[in-house]
Amino acid sequence: MLYYGGALNEFSGARASSKLWEVEKTSPLSGSHCIAVNREILPKIVRYLDAMLGRPAGSPEGGPMHIDGAYSWFRKDNPIARTFISVPALSFQRSSATDIHDRKWIDKQPFIGELARGVRRMKNNFMGWYR
Repeated sequence: MLYYGGALNEFSGARASSKLWEVEKTSPLSGSHCIAVNREILPKIVRYLDAMLGRPAGSPEGGPMHIDGAYSWFRKDNPIARTFISVPALSFQRSSATDIHDRKWIDKQPFIGELARGVRRMKNNFMGWYR
């Protein structure tokens, strides 16, 4: 079982009163900032992700990619792995410059980068207050 406590996707089929909602194997998910995996699935995920890293980029079997995409590929290829999300989300991803791929040009500029970080801080503070 995989559990997303804060998927970034919107699921129109989820009822507002739901606490836990099962997601179809083919539904891509993003937002692995809060994910739990049970001990039966964990070794399978580790082997799957290791195999992906060993393949060339663009491989039809799935080569190296962003972790959200890799989890979606794993779910599609492993139908025994049921996936659930919390509705509403239990965690939220804060706004920040990426740390998993090249940063945008705005984050590389001395003055503009500082301004962007300030705006993100304000957004995070507002979202924390709002939720």
